[in-house]
Amino acid sequence: MKYGIIRRVEHNGGAVFVELESLSNGLVCYRRPYFRESNIESVRYENMNLLRIPLLEGEEKLKLLSYRSNKI
Repeated sequence: MKYGIIRRVEHNGGAVFVELESLSNGLVCYRRPYFRESNIESVRYENMNLLRIPLLEGEEKLKLLSYRSNKI
């Protein structure tokens, strides 16, 4: 990441949470293409101790999103 700091990697590297310097308190989540294509309509970021809701990059076809059991 040229402009951000990787804060965590989840799901065996399928999801990467990056803090961008250009966004104050901005956390962005990227899913690797393989993981996105294998489940294009749903994402579950449950029990990850997330403190804030990240922006989702490249998830235009998403229909189900779960942040259950986090610290948001």
